[in-house]
Amino acid sequence: MASKMTPRERVLAALDLKEVDRPPVVCFTQSATVDVMDAVKIYWPEAHTDAHKMADLAIGVPKVLGLESVRLPYCLTVEAEVMGCTVDLGKQDRTPMVKKHGYEGDSEVKVPENVTSMGRMKTVIEAVKIAKQKAGKEYPIVVGTTGPVTIAGHLVGTENLLLWMITEPDNVKKFVDVAADL
Repeated sequence: MASKMTPRERVLAALDLKEVDRPPVVCFTQSATVDVMDAVKIYWPEAHTDAHKMADLAIGVPKVLGLESVRLPYCLTVEAEVMGCTVDLGKQDRTPMVKKHGYEGDSEVKVPENVTSMGRMKTVIEAVKIAKQKAGKEYPIVVGTTGPVTIAGHLVGTENLLLWMITEPDNVKKFVDVAADL
């Protein structure tokens, strides 16, 4: 154990169940607050669609809040958007949300061929590269992804998905399988 570990070393050692100089203080979920936005002068919704702003806002979190990780993106709708859902990018104090689901129960659904070069998926990938270059030696870069059931709920509506668990389990399996592939 080093007498003074970097936040990155500390978090990775803790995840490996190795000895650390002290417990890490991290947030593995979205941690960009309005106070962080005010401090770094980067705001939502612009930071959802601009890779440099996304990365720099995430890098601001440890500087402003003292957390020991850089976490991005800031919502659960990136995957839904590339699958064809209509997303409202929110505002400074509200994360994006799905406004229109992309599919019905009998819809054909598949992951697009070029998904990593589409919309905010491309933005997130670029932002991760920027964050890694700027802060990756000192801080762990935490990249949030949305789980398959949540994605499936975005694609068809959570209410539909829950009802189908009882009435149409094959539809649930179809959408969850595609979301897992994504």
